[in-house]
Amino acid sequence: KEDNFKFKVPTPGTFRLGLWPKEGLRIQLMNDRGKLIADSEGTGKVLEKYENIVKSKERIDVGEYFIRITRGEENTDTTKEVPYSLQIQVG
Repeated sequence: KEDNFKFKVPTPGTFRLGLWPKEGLRIQLMNDRGKLIADSEGTGKVLEKYENIVKSKERIDVGEYFIRITRGEENTDTTKEVPYSLQIQVG
């Protein structure tokens, strides 16, 4: 199962994502063309971007973006739902 969210950024600014709980979930940020920008289980630059976003140390440009939330690699129990809360903040 995956959840997908689309949002628009009308003015550039500092970007922050909050996801609770973080354990057992993977979060990915993509631009409007589907290019992966940040990934909580990625490597290299996409993981660094994710870590900076969580710490409010990343800027985001005007545009449309997508967030995908899926089970994390360690969460193999597909019989249980994983409730979560997602917060997106630009400013």
